Amino acid sequence: MENNIIVQLSSEISVQVSIPTLAQITQNKLDSILNVPDNYIHNGGFLLFFNTLQSLIYANPEIPNRHANLALAAVIAWKRSSNEYRLEFSRLAREAGIDN
Repeated sequence: MENNIIVQLSSEISVQVSIPTLAQITQNKLDSILNVPDNYIHNGGFLLFFNTLQSLIYANPEIPNRHANLALAAVIAWKRSSNEYRLEFSRLAREAGIDN
């Protein structure tokens, strides 16, 4: 499983964001979001991913328009890399006994 997702904000600017771990998701109590077996770990992971991306962008003064296409870029980056990620987290959730 990859450790980072690269989010392309524009043709010149990209941000590398670490993928949340199962421990981070459960520590932040995001493992029960929607409480749907196939989606809840994945949705909690996306929230942590998006918040991390947003923090990295706001902390970087070299990114000119900090609001431009943030949500769209995050979703595109997440979708491109999430299939393997979703399968891995479903497996980890079952092993940890938190899958419904």
